[in-house]
Amino acid sequence: MHGKATSVEANKTIDSPTLKSEVVEVTNYISEAAPEVRGDLSQLINLIQIIAPEATLHLEQGVPVFYLGQHWTFSVIARQKHVSLIFDDFDIQDESFSFKERLKKASFGDHCISFKQLNDSNLNVVAEMLGKLKVDTLRKYPLQKKSIH
Repeated sequence: MHGKATSVEANKTIDSPTLKSEVVEVTNYISEAAPEVRGDLSQLINLIQIIAPEATLHLEQGVPVFYLGQHWTFSVIARQKHVSLIFDDFDIQDESFSFKERLKKASFGDHCISFKQLNDSNLNVVAEMLGKLKVDTLRKYPLQKKSIH
């Protein structure tokens, strides 16, 4: 999953130059989603940006994908009646963090979680889960530090 990269903020560059056209494409993706999921889609993207501000946002195959370094970590997909968070190969269902028990209104699948209404879930638990996924990605694929010399 590689494509054009953009920073998570329009005025902040992380790994590659900001591509305003890509930011516009993500905005278009949100505006073209079903009206009942637009708010949740935007809120989930914003939450990921808060949890992983160093992540770069790519639009790949028409879908927003977040990378930490060279490795994708999150993807957010708008469906007709729900929003799905797709993540790398980490199994968060069988952990002591009990996300499945604490996010009872979410539907868990293989490497994905779907929310019919994000606000029906405890956003603190969603943020905790995103943080765990971020940490797991960074443990598996440490970011390379850039030298200033």
